[in-house]
Amino acid sequence: MTQHSDQIFISRLNQHPQLRKRVETLLNVVENKAGDSTADDAEQYVIEELRKMGNDALHCWADKAIDKATVNFREQNPMHHCDGKKKVQWHTTYGLIMVMEQVFCHLGKKFRPFIQSAKITSHYYSMPLQRVMTDFGADYAFGQVPKKLQEHYGITAPVSSIRKTTLSHGEKMQQEKVNATLPSVNKNGCLQQIGEIDGCMLPIVTMGSAEGDKRKQKKSLHWKEACLALVHEQGSVNPKFDATFGGSVDDAGQALLNCAVAAGFGTQTKLHGVSDGALWIRNQVTRQFGTQASYLVDFYHVCEYIAAASKTCDPDNHRVWAKQQETLLK
Repeated sequence: MTQHSDQIFISRLNQHPQLRKRVETLLNVVENKAGDSTADDAEQYVIEELRKMGNDALHCWADKAIDKATVNFREQNPMHHCDGKKKVQWHTTYGLIMVMEQVFCHLGKKFRPFIQSAKITSHYYSMPLQRVMTDFGADYAFGQVPKKLQEHYGITAPVSSIRKTTLSHGEKMQQEKVNATLPSVNKNGCLQQIGEIDGCMLPIVTMGSAEGDKRKQKKSLHWKEACLALVHEQGSVNPKFDATFGGSVDDAGQALLNCAVAAGFGTQTKLHGVSDGALWIRNQVTRQFGTQASYLVDFYHVCEYIAAASKTCDPDNHRVWAKQQETLLK
């Protein structure tokens, strides 16, 4: 950097005292001002300072954005008059951001230019944070997610918001799936695909409809089958996934076909189906792909079945017999 550019950078940095303070703190870590420390200590300190810097940066951005939105609104709406300021806050992966914005009024109607230009609402959860909450919410029980957020991002969020956000994005994904138009299968497509599908039963707890104290409502337990399908072109490490929940075996077969089409299935594509040997899976592979598909039980499950049969086929040497069959299969 030249001397002139250095001066410009320092001048810009001085306009944001909080950011300058964070930069100086990071420099102290780099220069080991606190004395010898472990690599883990240094890393943790940097993580915490970067979180604080991110929060400060977003506050600085918001202050500048409020000034700009206010000026633009005044120029475009000279008849509107100021009507005080209101607090606006939203949640981000760097923590809570809280600023004061100028409010305008005209003919009894209030206008908040910053909220409109920033495309947020008060108590809004940013899209990056919603993605984090949804990722955790999809993998863990909702009650465990606040601890994960605190550990990995140093932020807190109520279970109710985590649940609402995760379910909302799940519903949007489902709607996108319903509205999606699959590519046509009138092209040759890739040469070879490998597809798998399996299901498992999940417990579902529902509450009775009685009003009043929810602790006294009768709970009922029932089970629904979730099926997961995946297909990838041979040699590819980017499979396409689809899933059903509580649907029929035909729905699961359609999910497998959806994956195949999304992965490049065409009129000349051969699909090799692999599963645990369940008849409904084999039948769906045949139904959905006909002569374009082949099917085998995967080696792991075949070995399980051989192990179970070995005690009948050769009771005295069942382990040796099972190993011989596995060798012949290979």
